[in-house]
Amino acid sequence: MAGSTLLVGLFGPLWPVLIVGFVASCLSATAMSWHGVLLAEAARLAPAGMRGMATGGVLSFGQLGGLLLPLAYSGLLFITESHGIGFMVCGAPALLVGTLPMRRSAQGDASPPRQS
Repeated sequence: MAGSTLLVGLFGPLWPVLIVGFVASCLSATAMSWHGVLLAEAARLAPAGMRGMATGGVLSFGQLGGLLLPLAYSGLLFITESHGIGFMVCGAPALLVGTLPMRRSAQGDASPPRQS
């Protein structure tokens, strides 16, 4: 997702339409595919009887990004007059979240899955 967002930020008038379509498809696939995994993990980790509350809370928190990132993007567009910078900055959270699990497993800190 972060890589796709970075590439969208680099789009220019000389980019072939086929490449733009491929990158946009990759961004769409990665931006839309995480919801199910997130909700399944939230439900798995939630105590019995609290799964609905846990998944609802996770979704509510997740929607903050849908509210705040467009505001950040429009502010960056106003300041820099560049769509590319806005896409790159808005892709930074995906890069951060994507690299944290790799760092954790490299440190040998992966905990075993919780049994329910």
